[in-house]
Amino acid sequence: MKIREILNHRLFIIVVIITITTPMVFAEVLYVDDTNSDDANPGTEDKPMRTIARAAAMVNNSKEPGPTTIKIEPGVYVIDKTVTFENQRSYTQDARLTIEATILPDERN
Repeated sequence: MKIREILNHRLFIIVVIITITTPMVFAEVLYVDDTNSDDANPGTEDKPMRTIARAAAMVNNSKEPGPTTIKIEPGVYVIDKTVTFENQRSYTQDARLTIEATILPDERN
């Protein structure tokens, strides 16, 4: 083997080892929709949950590392009690808890 081929093999092995040993980061995305949903739903895009309080409970009960995004569909949400996010995760500047609208007011449909 030529020296170049040996170096390419070593580089490939190093990349494979780094890829395998790097911890995987899973982003949690929860969807909330007040009209077409139920709080028994898992909060996926096709089966959103109904209330923001349910989304907060799911975030608080989850201990998975990584960022969390709560996407809220347009609608009227009644909040009759305090909603607190008190989870056990340690968020960082790169892995944050984000609450955002699925459709912004200035977006064209």
